[in-house]
Amino acid sequence: MTDSPALLRLHVQGSRLTRLVAPTVHVDDAEHPVGFGANHIAVAPGVARLRCESAWAGTATRVDLEVTARAGETVDVWYSLPSPRAPQGLLALEPVRSRSFATVVAIVAVVVLLVVLAGVLPVLIGGA
Repeated sequence: MTDSPALLRLHVQGSRLTRLVAPTVHVDDAEHPVGFGANHIAVAPGVARLRCESAWAGTATRVDLEVTARAGETVDVWYSLPSPRAPQGLLALEPVRSRSFATVVAIVAVVVLLVVLAGVLPVLIGGA
């Protein structure tokens, strides 16, 4: 009787809005196609070697993680794409917090504020 496979549920954090190309994922040297969000990869029970590769700032990046899974078990793994805060990307057994979206929102808010002030200040100064 053979053991039932284990399952890796790889959560690729990010979206097509932030990255045009999904990362390349290898489990025990076999390549697996993945997209953004949850990806299910069947693996043999025991230790699985997970490698995620992506491009960042014109450079190929790579992060590795060994995961142990029992037969029939599902192990959640999170991959955060490279960013200024983590130029290699992050691969972990818990969700990875990314400040990239918050940074973009803050920059847009500052630009909008400056545009509004540039339009309002001359009216306030000239009208007073």
